[in-house]
Amino acid sequence: HGNAAAVAVLLLLARPLRTGALRSRPLTSTEKLSLMSHGFCVAPSWIAQEDVEKVQGDVEALRDAGFLQGATVGTGERARSDDGIRRSSMCSLLPGPPPGMGKTDARLGLAGAMQNLREELSTSPELALLENLSPYETELAYLHYPPGGYYKRHLDVPAANGGWRRLSRAPRDGTCLATLERRRTVSVLLYLNPGWLDEWGGHLRVHEGHTESVASMENRMEQAATVPEEALLEARDVLQHVLSSPTPGGFARHLAPKPLLAASPSASDTAQHVDISPEGGTLVLMRSELVEHEVLPTKRARQCMVGWFRSTRRVFPHNY
Repeated sequence: HGNAAAVAVLLLLARPLRTGALRSRPLTSTEKLSLMSHGFCVAPSWIAQEDVEKVQGDVEALRDAGFLQGATVGTGERARSDDGIRRSSMCSLLPGPPPGMGKTDARLGLAGAMQNLREELSTSPELALLENLSPYETELAYLHYPPGGYYKRHLDVPAANGGWRRLSRAPRDGTCLATLERRRTVSVLLYLNPGWLDEWGGHLRVHEGHTESVASMENRMEQAATVPEEALLEARDVLQHVLSSPTPGGFARHLAPKPLLAASPSASDTAQHVDISPEGGTLVLMRSELVEHEVLPTKRARQCMVGWFRSTRRVFPHNY
């Protein structure tokens, strides 16, 4: 039954039909351009509060049934539990629990909303040069942080080879075909905590460091033949507005209203970070290979959906 449920969710993620998806709003041009220029964006009230409560109910039901297990660090054979780095529990949705467990309708609706989002990111002119997001390569999971839970600063992809991981044999190992590689491209967080107060902690801290110039962004968009001229002109205006703040971290006010987000200096005079409240319905997108982030200790239990839209590529022998 578990495999059948996983296949159903995969098919929902890949198909253009989105019947039953949770209601979500489109991303604004500012949010999409912030994803490209700063490596992340924040979309408040991305889904309605009643849908937040439905998905939260699914997480609670699965946690009560014992489906959320201790989250690990590392990947593949190197995956391990380490409370010194991370303290949370996790339930994979691909493959996921059997259909009879939890609130299946909410889970499938969430998968439909993620499919809508992946298609939006794949077809938006502002994101035309983002790596192709593969429909069958999406990762989704629920995360639960207990009181005292946290996750130390990290990046969502391995450092080696720019985060690309080989899925097939390399040419030097005897294959005559191009090597297939996969990488997480866009990290997705959807928070499920209505009425969250700042005093409870548990904020997502995004460490800045990736900023693309206006000229570079213009060149990248002009290289995309699918971008209509009027969309390019609008994108330029929004991009100039987002990047023109004279104060460090000042772009933060364009991404989300207070109290969801606040820009703060770190110990370094030049380094900056942005703290994002895990308020229910808030969506956060990050460029997986670029943006370091962490979860600050929480005083209350907090929950979210975490996911990754992944890309694949073929690397030919001359690259080895």
